[in-house]
Amino acid sequence: GLNFKVINNLNIGLVYKTRPELEADLSSNTMPIFLPKRRVQYPPAWGLGISHQWERPFKGTFACDVIATQWTQANILPSYRDTVDLRIGTELFLNDNAAVRYGFSHIPFYSNPAYTTTYFTAGVGWNLNSKISLDCGYELGKRNFYGENVFYTTNQRVDETIQRVLVTFTQKF
Repeated sequence: GLNFKVINNLNIGLVYKTRPELEADLSSNTMPIFLPKRRVQYPPAWGLGISHQWERPFKGTFACDVIATQWTQANILPSYRDTVDLRIGTELFLNDNAAVRYGFSHIPFYSNPAYTTTYFTAGVGWNLNSKISLDCGYELGKRNFYGENVFYTTNQRVDETIQRVLVTFTQKF
């Protein structure tokens, strides 16, 4: 990846993710769409990000990134489509030891656009001293769709809610 400092408080980043390959032995898989012992090549992805930092009234950072994944170049299933993920977030420092973070992400599903998921995140971080910090985060994701695969009939509405909690303790040496 590359990172460019455009002006004092503005950065732009670029990233390219290569196409990893793996050898998969799916002979025990019961799904008929998979073939046993095949080479799988994942898609390449391009990303563009921007961040802006400021000092007043609170020190903070706003960041946004867009990731375009070329699923049509993967050799997994022919029905996959290219996707563009969007992520936006902000971090505000209340003082030298406490930060508040919140964000949003929109992640389409490569197989079917009806399965797009939206996430909202929030978190806090504390520097307990110069070497120890504690971070806590919460993520709420939601997607709604009408079923159209082996698990749901086409007239069933499916509502999925995803919740995650993350707690990180960091010790600097």
